[in-house]
Amino acid sequence: RGDAAAASTFKDLSSDSRFEALLPRSLGDVADALAGRELAGVVVDLGAVFQQPDAEVLRMLSPLSDVPLDLRAAGCGGPSAAEWLREASVEELAWVIHAYGEDDDPLCALRIAAGLVDWQRWNGPIQTISQLSDVVRKVKTAGDERGLHPAKLTLQALRSFVNGELEQMSAFLEGVLPLMRPGARLAVVSTRRVEASFVKSFMRMHEDSHPLFAGCSPSRLKELYPLLQTDKAFAVRQACDPIWPTAESNAAFGGRRAPRSLATHVLERTVRRQGEDADRRRALEAARARHESEL
Repeated sequence: RGDAAAASTFKDLSSDSRFEALLPRSLGDVADALAGRELAGVVVDLGAVFQQPDAEVLRMLSPLSDVPLDLRAAGCGGPSAAEWLREASVEELAWVIHAYGEDDDPLCALRIAAGLVDWQRWNGPIQTISQLSDVVRKVKTAGDERGLHPAKLTLQALRSFVNGELEQMSAFLEGVLPLMRPGARLAVVSTRRVEASFVKSFMRMHEDSHPLFAGCSPSRLKELYPLLQTDKAFAVRQACDPIWPTAESNAAFGGRRAPRSLATHVLERTVRRQGEDADRRRALEAARARHESEL
């Protein structure tokens, strides 16, 4: 990040030799800046990384705060949310809202998208956060069981999309894990369900095969473990269950309850089991082939 809060954090950490603070860097560019280093551990707080200057407005969603519908992070040169929304079709908008926000209700995402596109057709482009909030509130009449503002997930979806947040997360994880020494751990603090789901999916795509499945055919193993379809030199395992906030940790939020979706996911970088397991699989395949030929 390149804002004042990030500059203050950099100043505080610059005197500590244990940390390497990079400023200004987007999350997706961190691995390039660390190229050539061996990392003993990494901690990334996605809530801090993707925080924006208007974060308080997004949190409160006050109609009195009639700020422009921009949602771009500092340094993002792409179109603003209002500019993209002006040209988006119902199908495109529904996909973004469902993939990045209303992940458990595709029909709700479709209704919101249709309502926003229809409003723009009759009233012109949506320019402010309060305009979008009013439209979503009228479309999404049912209350949210989590107590969220009706437009919060839609705004989060648009913010994630225009800033390429999931793409940045992917570039970060793919770039940083090869730099970590075997056994090193990566702690990812997620603040939204879509971020937690992405981290879990990344772990699933990069976990190594279990020795109990050594007797399976190579094609079946590749179906079970997508990592085997690649030549990546590293694997990932879940070091422990996700760590959720405790009653004591609420003190960090000024006595308020920590967000329900706040969690820390701990990934451990491991070396792929290629040599011994591959030899065992080849021996089993040869024995199976001999048995079949004898039949």
